[in-house]
Amino acid sequence: MKLAAVRILNFKSALDSEWFTVDGLTCLVGKNESGKTAVLEALEKLGSVRPGHTSFLLTSYPRMRWSEYEESGRVDIAVETHWSLTDDEKHHLGALAGDAALVKNTHVLVTKDYDNEVHWARSTGRRNTLIVEVLMGRPAGWMKELTGRAPSPSPAFRPRRRMP
Repeated sequence: MKLAAVRILNFKSALDSEWFTVDGLTCLVGKNESGKTAVLEALEKLGSVRPGHTSFLLTSYPRMRWSEYEESGRVDIAVETHWSLTDDEKHHLGALAGDAALVKNTHVLVTKDYDNEVHWARSTGRRNTLIVEVLMGRPAGWMKELTGRAPSPSPAFRPRRRMP
């Protein structure tokens, strides 16, 4: 899956980055202490390979908003990301499913909050959620749930995994 857009909320000095797109080259520009590093750190917490860099700590919540947040009892989202399948992933999953239409227009919103829970929201239905779960390492049996039939023999698609 390819990261398409990001929004950081209430993390260190980044109060609301607003949505910005991510492409082959993305440049963060701003004055000192404007939140450029905070944006990168928040994004890393969505799926870091470095131990100790995956959790949002309450001490990272902006101090200027802390009293209101503490009294509210809510759990704020810190990072929102929009992901889409690459053409190669659509092709391979379509071959596995026996129907390329199953993987058309697949987009997913992934968020992480201050309870460090990751939430997935699909934009185009249950079938596409299953496809995304396959890419994230869903156990066997997904094909029957997706199509109502067992997979036909075809070259296996190996999900991309993060390096340890």
